[in-house]
Amino acid sequence: MNSFSRFESWLFLSTKDRISNSIATFSEIEYKLKKNLMENSVKIFLDDTRVPYDVFKNTIIQIYESNEDWIIVRNLTDFKKVFEQSAAIDLVSFDHDLELSHYKEENQFNIQYGQDVFNTGLDAAKWMIEFLKERQQTKPLCIVHSQNDEGKRNLVNLLNK
Repeated sequence: MNSFSRFESWLFLSTKDRISNSIATFSEIEYKLKKNLMENSVKIFLDDTRVPYDVFKNTIIQIYESNEDWIIVRNLTDFKKVFEQSAAIDLVSFDHDLELSHYKEENQFNIQYGQDVFNTGLDAAKWMIEFLKERQQTKPLCIVHSQNDEGKRNLVNLLNK
């Protein structure tokens, strides 16, 4: 297990929250990620439309700089397949909204999971946690890159448990 928390929730707070909570800077987490993730690590990027470099352009977080370093997965079904076929996953970067219906304005706030909104990044995270628990495996380092603020909070809360 790495010497730092397996889930660095500060990365996912808004800039205002990050500053007000006196949480670490991007350069600190980048250093930790580079130091603790081996070059040959398995990294999953779960997002329906973007690639890691798109996140890099908006955040300047260097771990996203190269698309080639990631297994890019577009939906929950493929996410499950990658986990089932991989011996060990070192890092997962989650988007929340994985289907076009998730982008509707009414699904950005007060999300009604299981009714109109399903197959989200939150569903993937829940499945991953249960899958790893059944196999008695450790949860990989998890990052949330979603732009849906409520979905991001829900993912952070689940992954921090």
